[in-house]
Amino acid sequence: MQPFELRDISTDALVETRKKYTNALYAKKLTWVWCGVCRDVRELYESEIGRYVDIGGEECEFCPLYEPGWCKCDSYESKLNLSYHEDEMWLTETNLDAALAWERALTEYLQWISIELVRRQTEMISNV
Repeated sequence: MQPFELRDISTDALVETRKKYTNALYAKKLTWVWCGVCRDVRELYESEIGRYVDIGGEECEFCPLYEPGWCKCDSYESKLNLSYHEDEMWLTETNLDAALAWERALTEYLQWISIELVRRQTEMISNV
């Protein structure tokens, strides 16, 4: 089975994740919980394999966020979580600010999601 692509994720889930991480960027904090993308991936995965799975399990590596490292289900391995950047700074012994690296990652993620949403809107308008 091939990993799912961003185009396989519902617009509602993308809007939800964009809102979640925009709020995290402004609030400078994030609660690490499953999002709409997680729920969509689980549903897609379940329909592929024909059985129920718990969210955040075996389906994670088929998520379009997994390979670029945005979300790997574990906060310490996911670029969307501050813990990842704090660990990276410690491991590489750099003087970079982990919070700034996290904000940069969130900004890049939000751009990626927004580009997909704009693509969908443009496609919808051109099909009218």
